[in-house]
Amino acid sequence: MVSWLRTAQAEHGLDTATLARIVAEALAEVTELPLKEQMSVSMGVVVRKGVVVPERDLHHLCWVVAERKKKSWSCTGVIAEGVLGFLALPKVGGPTISAGSYHTCVIKASGELVCFGANDEEVENEHHGQCSPPPHLGPAVAVDAGDHHTCAVKESGELVCFGCDFNGQCSPPPDLGPVVAVAAGMSHTCVVKTSGELVCFGLDGRGQCSPPPDLGPVVAVVAGDHHTCVVKASGELVCFGCDFNGQCSPPPDLGPVVAVAAGIRHTCAVKESGELVCFGLDVDGQCSPPPDLGPVVAVAAGSLHTCAVKANGELVCFGANFDGQCSPPPDLGPVVAVVAGDHHTCAVKERGELVCFGLDDDGQCSPPPDLGLVAHFTAS
Repeated sequence: MVSWLRTAQAEHGLDTATLARIVAEALAEVTELPLKEQMSVSMGVVVRKGVVVPERDLHHLCWVVAERKKKSWSCTGVIAEGVLGFLALPKVGGPTISAGSYHTCVIKASGELVCFGANDEEVENEHHGQCSPPPHLGPAVAVDAGDHHTCAVKESGELVCFGCDFNGQCSPPPDLGPVVAVAAGMSHTCVVKTSGELVCFGLDGRGQCSPPPDLGPVVAVVAGDHHTCVVKASGELVCFGCDFNGQCSPPPDLGPVVAVAAGIRHTCAVKESGELVCFGLDVDGQCSPPPDLGPVVAVAAGSLHTCAVKANGELVCFGANFDGQCSPPPDLGPVVAVVAGDHHTCAVKERGELVCFGLDDDGQCSPPPDLGLVAHFTAS
């Protein structure tokens, strides 16, 4: 039995056959492969050739199935037509675009990692180079950009970090092993191992590298300046680290979430219903989404601004707009992903084109002319 199904069985109280049947019925409407081959993919379920629903998202899917099953509500069609189509990603991986404080990193369709913006080649006689991936890196499947460092995950699951290492944020434990997700904060880094175990390293002055002892397996992680948030397999959001502005204190009635983003001093989460909930510092309105926002499918949190993607692909940003980070081009059109740096925002259009706006003093909004399309969003 694959791990996501086993975990779902244990956590949701439904027998394996019931879960497998419901998920398989939904998959049958969109997949080209037989059930046996679907279930043989250790890191997810194949939707069509070269495309899978990642294991971490199947945990959420099974939670939805279990909750709806308890209410005797048939969800097969919704899963097939909506959920699976949204969750499906190419086999190679995780997030392929990330915005640091003043730099941006993108994984091209070829797997090549390209970073642009501030590179801090020499700071206090130390070489940073958060935009200079090591020559031996090879194809990457996920990336996250911090303040002055960047971390990438190779196809093998190996974690490679480069840039400022003053606090050990680029020095993972020697016995770390393969990882499936990474988050880079100001001076710390957190990863999720294939077992779901969370491992953090780097500066821990505010407890941002000290998860609760009883945390258990997680399926997602994000990092702010001095705080960290994770999503458990049940959808529960757990945050730890600096909480001076309430960025680690989600509302008691938040319930399960399907996405989370961490800014410098605020956090935003997307509920199962698509409702966006933000908490923490709100001095510039970064925690106050428009009343008519409606359901969203993705969220990104910057320094003092937040951006969300609506179900129709419309990008909506709110909060500080001193540098135009909340002013997307009028002709932007629908987007499928968004990331936010300190004072800039980047979005990926439907066909994989990258568009950035906001502060560009260090070139963080100026991708190379030959960048091409962003991985995972290339047209089929």
